[in-house]
Amino acid sequence: QEYRLQKVVKCENDWSSACFPLVAGAIGKKVTVQGLNLTSVQGDKTILEVLKDTGARVKLSKNKVIVFGGEKKGFSVNIEHAPDLAPVLSVLASDCKGESKIFGVERLKIKESDRIKAILETLNKAGIQASYNGEYLKIIGNEPKRADYDGFNDHRIVMSAVLLSSLAGGVSTVSDANAVDKSYPSFYKDIRRLG
Repeated sequence: QEYRLQKVVKCENDWSSACFPLVAGAIGKKVTVQGLNLTSVQGDKTILEVLKDTGARVKLSKNKVIVFGGEKKGFSVNIEHAPDLAPVLSVLASDCKGESKIFGVERLKIKESDRIKAILETLNKAGIQASYNGEYLKIIGNEPKRADYDGFNDHRIVMSAVLLSSLAGGVSTVSDANAVDKSYPSFYKDIRRLG
């Protein structure tokens, strides 16, 4: 049976992948991400509100987002409809002054890894206080230390551990580095470009 494409549909760029360079801008040097639909209904667009809530500077224009850091305060967010944000938000929370709470994380246990366990282990290895009480993740911001991280063969955990290690002094390692190929094959090239 022959199928013919009746209509060409252009897919939006992915807010989920864009969250990593946007958070990199908030915790490091200024970052510009182009090609994002600012009226998107993708749940991960929530990252913009979280970044603003922390005090990071966010500038928007047509299809461009510019983020740069500064002193950031803790935040509280419910990610029930954007669970993929949890790993990168845990890194952002690490760089915020005070306590952050991430609600709506129950589904994280059944992702590519048990992401609640993976986030807690990653942060604790870096010397960041983090806990889960069955309702939310609580993270106390602090300067992370270098560590050897387990990537849990999970692309978002690997990318988050790489961002976290960029905040720490010394050399860190992250296992399962190739897991990023699942969603963001150019991640390392882009991170190197950010310095």
